Amino acid sequence: MIRPFEHGDVPAIVDMHLRVFGPPDGGMAAPDLNYPAAFLDNPWYDPEVCSVIYEQDGEIAGFLGIGVRPMEFNGRRIRIAIPEHYMSEPDRDVPLAGVHLFRALADGPQEVSITDNANDNTRNVWERFKGGEIWYAPSTRWIRQFRPAEVLRRRLRLREGTAGMLAKCALPGTWAADRLLHRAGWNASAVDPETYTVSPLDAATLLPIIEREGERCAVHPVYTEETLDWVLQHLEGAKRHRELRGAVIRGRKGKPVGSYLFYHEPNGVSQVRQMIAEPGHEYTVVAALFKEAYELGAVSLWGRTQGRMMPALVNQRCTFTVGYPWSMILTRDEELRRALQRQDAFISNLELGWWS
Repeated sequence: MIRPFEHGDVPAIVDMHLRVFGPPDGGMAAPDLNYPAAFLDNPWYDPEVCSVIYEQDGEIAGFLGIGVRPMEFNGRRIRIAIPEHYMSEPDRDVPLAGVHLFRALADGPQEVSITDNANDNTRNVWERFKGGEIWYAPSTRWIRQFRPAEVLRRRLRLREGTAGMLAKCALPGTWAADRLLHRAGWNASAVDPETYTVSPLDAATLLPIIEREGERCAVHPVYTEETLDWVLQHLEGAKRHRELRGAVIRGRKGKPVGSYLFYHEPNGVSQVRQMIAEPGHEYTVVAALFKEAYELGAVSLWGRTQGRMMPALVNQRCTFTVGYPWSMILTRDEELRRALQRQDAFISNLELGWWS
């Protein structure tokens, strides 16, 4: 039996989460605050497109979290469903829980469903349904290594034997090597820092930047200042051991030319949630973002590929990977499918990565 997720289910779902995934990182006691906020109490909760429970013999045996976001497609209001956090009861034999839960998603009234975190098994499930396919461009991720020697050391320390043992002891040497690379120009930018200024980011300053970017695309999110502030507050609350950083980039005359928002992980891999640049200012925004991430001590930084940003990302020594985690779409609207696949859409991890 499939039914909607309700507030009364939260304790049981939190308990299942802890048994399936273990305690969350960063010292949080349990994600019980995240489940209501992300799936029930957010500004876009829609009883027609909501999280679902799979029951077997009257007991909860599976869960699929589904968020919904309002979008515009060529001036027409649409809904996208964003599935997250599928799990099934580890102590019960429920091999078809995922199929039933995903069918409930596929049969929903939303115009399109999108996931940004599918493994190969999940990808196969999506592709079995009519209209399910890989969303190609966002399935390509870029990564910028600020400290490549340290990146190599972290890979080697996972190996067994002498190589792994030596890598665990090589931290001082790798940081010295990375300092030499930095002095040799590894992290240098062709953009003059004096051509731009960086100012704090909040919902009021970010909203018009998002709206201008949305006007250039057939598909784009719809925010108000209140709903955008809710997103920023939610991300701030879900940061765990990370630090949420954001900035508005302004040109010589003080006019905003772009923005960025990312999770900084001290001495680790930081993640971009959103990056926007006015046409002609892509290099400036990328340079400002990379400068802040490096100065904060990030080992590397990664994000989703965006078409107009590609030349600037290549110029900044980014490398690119395709594959897991896959971005997937499911829609029966052929016009909407074509718009998404030709990258005529502005959808960032601010929309897709709402869980954390």
